[in-house]
Amino acid sequence: MQQRIWGAVVVSAVGWGTGGVVSRVALGDGASPYEIALARGVVAGVGIVLYLALRRRLARPNSVELRVGAVMAVNNMAIPFVVSNVALQYASAGFVALPAALIPLMTALFAHVLLPDERLTVAKVLGLVVALAGVLVLLLSGDSGLAEGGRPVLAGLLGLGSVFSISLGSIYSKYHAGSYRLPQVSGIQFLAGAVLIAVASFIADGAAGIGPRAAWPELGYLAVMATLVPFLLF
Repeated sequence: MQQRIWGAVVVSAVGWGTGGVVSRVALGDGASPYEIALARGVVAGVGIVLYLALRRRLARPNSVELRVGAVMAVNNMAIPFVVSNVALQYASAGFVALPAALIPLMTALFAHVLLPDERLTVAKVLGLVVALAGVLVLLLSGDSGLAEGGRPVLAGLLGLGSVFSISLGSIYSKYHAGSYRLPQVSGIQFLAGAVLIAVASFIADGAAGIGPRAAWPELGYLAVMATLVPFLLF
């Protein structure tokens, strides 16, 4: 059992960890940020619904599950999926990934303000200050991590916006913890998130495409190994 758990952790870490790099490759092959986000959202949404159906865990959601799923679709999927891919146009994958380290600390800060039973500790405050200082140094350095060009300040701000969105979504779901079934919320999150991304793609690019053929291998990897598989393993 312990080996299976560690195996799941390793596979998920590899999928998530390589997502930014593979996304940059997909951008280089002509895919737009919206096409990358759409591929991940559609495959993950359909895959999760099929998984729940096969496990006979697909049931009609209640009102709380609909609300939590909708919030998670916006805050924890549509916004970060699109924003992170847009940021990759202006900085390296490593640069864009760094602000994600703020997610647990930012969530703790919002929890302190919005949840009565979640209080900040001295250690959490120190961690938040150090992490914020590191991100600020990175933004002010002017180094995007790219060989040429780049806009590190814009990429950093987009990354912080993604962190802010994910943290708020996590707090909302935690506030309603115990009132919803996770499988139902997950299905709503990914399906509704895919629809929102498709709408954003149509507005930005004129159509919700599947990307150029040259980028299909990267899009497939991102959809399966960097999105669906880690979610199912966890």
